[in-house]
Amino acid sequence: AEVTFNPKLTTYLYDAQGRVLARLYKENRDQVSLTEIPEHLQKAVIAVEDDRFYTHYGINFRGIARALLVNLRARDIRQGGSTLTQQLAKNAFLTHERTISRKLRELLWAVQIERRYSKDEILEAYLNEVCFGHGAYGVEAAAQLYFGKHVSDIDLSEAAFLAGVINGPNVFSPFVDKEAAVRRRNFVLSRMQNLNYITP
Repeated sequence: AEVTFNPKLTTYLYDAQGRVLARLYKENRDQVSLTEIPEHLQKAVIAVEDDRFYTHYGINFRGIARALLVNLRARDIRQGGSTLTQQLAKNAFLTHERTISRKLRELLWAVQIERRYSKDEILEAYLNEVCFGHGAYGVEAAAQLYFGKHVSDIDLSEAAFLAGVINGPNVFSPFVDKEAAVRRRNFVLSRMQNLNYITP
């Protein structure tokens, strides 16, 4: 199957002096290239969402096995064990229903994406696609929402926060719970340290 990423982008209305009058969007999103995204933000997302990203082929069987164990203990679907590629497949092409058939389609799409695109292309697409809460999709819109700056200017602490909020914008957003946001940010920093992405 042919795989093409085509996220919805924000439309800007400008006045005669080039000032932004309005932003029109269903999903608030500004596309950026991977070269514009700081490496510490890329590593923060990988550390907390998929630390085997550069070595797997779209599916992390160890992650799936761990999630299966958690789900069996809970007698419910609590974890998905999804790689970044699987999350991209789900966000771009599939519904978010929690069924076995949807999960199988997600796995098949992930393999197709990995065959068609490089890891950097997949990471760039993911970082421009993922939801950060409050209508912000992609790292540029998230950087603007939470910090009022371009993603290229995000520092390490801010990057760790952005990576952490992906897992639960309704829980880890500082607009919802500042203490939870700080705890989640600190967790991401500790994951980065454990993976030797940063020093103590």
